[in-house]
Amino acid sequence: MNWTKNMIAGCVACAALACAADGSGLDESEFTSIFNGKDIAGWIGDANVYWVPEPGILQCGGRDGVTPVPDDYIMTEREYADFVIRFDFRTWKGGDNGIGIRYPGVDDMAYSGIEMQLADTVRKTWPRHCSMGGFYGVSEALDDRSAAQPLLGATYVKPVGEWNACEIKAEGPHLTAWINGVKVNEVDLSTRNPDTGYDKHPHAGVRAKKGHFIFWVGNPKVPTQWRNIRVKELKPAAEMDPEKRRFLYSDFMNRKLVYVDEANPAAYWETFLPEVAFDLTRCGLNRLVVAQRHGCRLYDLGQMRFLSEIKDSEHLKYATSATRLPDGRTFILDGSAIHEYGADGKWVRKFTFGDRVKQTRIMRFTDRGTVLIGAYTGFAEVVLDESLPPEKRVRAWFQLPGEARYCYQAQWQKDGTLLTTGGYLPELVRFAADGKVLSRVQARQPDGLSNYFYAGFQVLSNGNCMLANWTGHSGRDFRPGWKLIEFAPDGKVVWHWNAEWSGTPNAVIVFE
Repeated sequence: MNWTKNMIAGCVACAALACAADGSGLDESEFTSIFNGKDIAGWIGDANVYWVPEPGILQCGGRDGVTPVPDDYIMTEREYADFVIRFDFRTWKGGDNGIGIRYPGVDDMAYSGIEMQLADTVRKTWPRHCSMGGFYGVSEALDDRSAAQPLLGATYVKPVGEWNACEIKAEGPHLTAWINGVKVNEVDLSTRNPDTGYDKHPHAGVRAKKGHFIFWVGNPKVPTQWRNIRVKELKPAAEMDPEKRRFLYSDFMNRKLVYVDEANPAAYWETFLPEVAFDLTRCGLNRLVVAQRHGCRLYDLGQMRFLSEIKDSEHLKYATSATRLPDGRTFILDGSAIHEYGADGKWVRKFTFGDRVKQTRIMRFTDRGTVLIGAYTGFAEVVLDESLPPEKRVRAWFQLPGEARYCYQAQWQKDGTLLTTGGYLPELVRFAADGKVLSRVQARQPDGLSNYFYAGFQVLSNGNCMLANWTGHSGRDFRPGWKLIEFAPDGKVVWHWNAEWSGTPNAVIVFE
């Protein structure tokens, strides 16, 4: 069936009108559109699954040749804290969708955020928290049933195929939802237990204070549509616990990924990896690449679903870093070589760089058309050019002081300097472009704690550098030092983190 043709033909005039959605009493002039009506600019997601079939309409599914899968999603690039969001929504028989609010970008939106159900639930026997207007697992939708009207939601939900006006207000822990002008849900999240909900599942989202908006699909066979998506911010996300950090790190010793939200301890989340991981990189904003011994694994960062892997014991002996480019090609660093794989995951070629580039750790692609590689005693900037002999592929070499071993990661900065971590030289070192050392900084830790191995890092939008201080291989290594350290550009420590259960972080991704 051509869903798009049938839907558009039946409601061209209706699509041009906005439904009434003024439960909060706010004037429409106070709202800002977050959907431009032309494409998904400003949103993160699959532009094939979520698309614009006609101006002003955002649709999930129903596109010829594209088959959505359960849990496909689209979310805003921006985060929101306190707000009122309004939008129109419609689905058809069997449709199942939802909107997530204050979603942190990891794990399922119904658990790490709050999901309001948007589905064809009238005439269904679903529990009220799963019905249209219910906050899944957290708060039940209005029960409008009576002897004369036995269908849950029939008095406030339009028939399938017709537009519903939805509004959600989030102010601190207080959530209120209206559908077609009827208040259908109101809850004080501070009264909810994050360890369990109506579905007997933890719901860390009841303590979340900020996050993304996200639309999610449960039934990929039935399209859903939205229009007139607009927001009024009551309190910006930047004002919410600015001193708190949210991050995902690789616990090297325990072979797992760990997510921590300092402002919401209930959001702690972890998943085990089949092998130790030397490096984590992002492919776009919602894909995570994890380097493994004989290749790498690709995860959906939003749902933390395993998607695919490259496993190549023929060419790779001990891979330590992997990067997936937007065109689908993957590059994997193994020992003294970078291996290229096509979008199909098949090995293509190998690049080597001479004797100096050996016992490597992490590589990073640059906007200069080069690759930075952490090697045993320093850093190499190389080009992946088959026409050049290996030694000529090295464009620059940055030598760390003699005590450095297993130098880890490097990144060019906007001011033209190179920022590096020294591995067993536990220092954050800045080089000039000509290789001159400009600065060497190390955290001054309390008595009993120590710097051991400065490993992976991320430069934040404010110019600060968050790095992992790897502390060893065994249980006795849990407490030797701050595990994550944030340095300001002048070298001062502005934040640090440690926990007895933290393991030994060696790579970190910060969610700003």
